Amino acid sequence: MILEPAMANSAGSYEWGSILQPWMSWLGLDEQGNVLIGLLCFIQPAILFLLLPFMCPIFFLSMEYLSVLFLYVQRYRGLISNNFSYASAEASRKILAKYWCLWSQIWHDYFYFLGRLMLQKERSCRTVADFTVFKIPGLGPLLSAFGVIPGPQSTCVQILESGHLLGISPGGVREAVLSDSNYTVVWRSRTGFAQVALTAGVPIIPMFTKNLQESCYIVNFFRFVNWFYERTGIIFPLIYGFFPVKLCTYIGKPIPHDPSLTASKLAAKTKQAMESLINEHQTLPGNLLVALAERFQGRPKRH
Repeated sequence: MILEPAMANSAGSYEWGSILQPWMSWLGLDEQGNVLIGLLCFIQPAILFLLLPFMCPIFFLSMEYLSVLFLYVQRYRGLISNNFSYASAEASRKILAKYWCLWSQIWHDYFYFLGRLMLQKERSCRTVADFTVFKIPGLGPLLSAFGVIPGPQSTCVQILESGHLLGISPGGVREAVLSDSNYTVVWRSRTGFAQVALTAGVPIIPMFTKNLQESCYIVNFFRFVNWFYERTGIIFPLIYGFFPVKLCTYIGKPIPHDPSLTASKLAAKTKQAMESLINEHQTLPGNLLVALAERFQGRPKRH
């Protein structure tokens, strides 16, 4: 690179004011605009660095909306019903399962489980979701095509009696938001899932994903969010992260159907099994750096 003599001083350093003068004139700045330019050059990368953890969730949310767009294309081609019914979406679900499994090389959790289950076992797992999920704009077709339901217990029993698997998170949104790095099981006194299993006469299979708490963090302004959630059932946490930690899903031993148990006793037994699964596989308390380091380790042994 060749420098004009006027652009260098006797000490060999460069007069950045001369370099930036055309830009400062265009912006209407004087020579002291150097300070402003310097601040902007420092602040902009810092802002981008701080915003990046909040942008990653948006990136992964786009995966869901691209899946919705695919379903609309399938409907336009006449390959799925107008209401995106579960029965008409089998072929589309398998295509999306392959798409999700590709993304699983970067980050995965429940989507990856659903995808692998469909591709390897050729079985679908219906899902019970909190009613707030159904209020997310634009996700209706995806929820319908994958048979996601808000309940009630009678519908859950019918699904199980028809031979389908059913995924339930007893803690719901409360546990997702209020659990901590100790992986506290936040179920309170919920026993509905246990009653469904007893009525349908099916076993309960506990499932846990390691390092899930470290994959993303939630800024929930604890007291206000908790107060608002208790009174309205609506929660609006600020999510950041989706860090590339090592995620591994462990499926525990089935808890067999026992008609002699009450719903409360079966729920307690399931909670104990879940806590044992967590204590066996999760480093407690969870640590982001440890979870990131595990990304560079080999695949965990299959159990």
